[in-house]
Amino acid sequence: GNGSVAVIDTVAFSLQKTYTVGCYPEGLAIIGDYLYVLNSNYSMGNATISKVNLATGTETKIADENIMNPVSAVAIGGNLYYLDSGSYDYNPPYGQVNAGVRRVTPDGQVTKLVDATAMCSDGKDIYVVNSPYVYGQTPASSYAVYSVASGSARAFTPGSSLEFPNTIGVDPLTGDVFIAANSKDPDTGAASYKLPGYVKQFKADGTFVSEFACWTGPTAIVAITDVRYE
Repeated sequence: GNGSVAVIDTVAFSLQKTYTVGCYPEGLAIIGDYLYVLNSNYSMGNATISKVNLATGTETKIADENIMNPVSAVAIGGNLYYLDSGSYDYNPPYGQVNAGVRRVTPDGQVTKLVDATAMCSDGKDIYVVNSPYVYGQTPASSYAVYSVASGSARAFTPGSSLEFPNTIGVDPLTGDVFIAANSKDPDTGAASYKLPGYVKQFKADGTFVSEFACWTGPTAIVAITDVRYE
């Protein structure tokens, strides 16, 4: 069925508008006069991206073979960049495949840019973790920074080891990179979904800065760089 996006007045906490979108909306971004919404259909196939005219409420759906399981998005330079979790094999080794960052142009063209299972952005570049899930195994993980300006990716090498990385964040003011991960289950050797996780902080060149604990299954990191009180 259809999902929806609610527009909330954050002063009066009142509902202003509701836009109808696709099935199981997960991520969204605004570019100009349009709202883009990622409809993952709960990874069951037939995923789409809704492009909603904010003035009229008219929705058009973008469908493409590269849109498989879209989950989070950022807008940079008039284009939409989103993380697609790909799909999961129903046969051994039960692995995650085709996950990555895609670009969507205003005319609806979808292009896969770099393999990834997590992403973030500082507004200029896209930072990614690629650690595809494989049942019962410790994934081989890699890290990269995709330059939107040049259209190329460079490796990012963390100065401290990481197992089971879950998500990534970047401070747009300092350039520091934060990577959160699950801890290892001491009994199975796989990722633990019961024990507290951890976050490691790195400089832009990968130099290790610090480590601190967080709670189980960290999935998002946000840098608050502009706080105003009136």
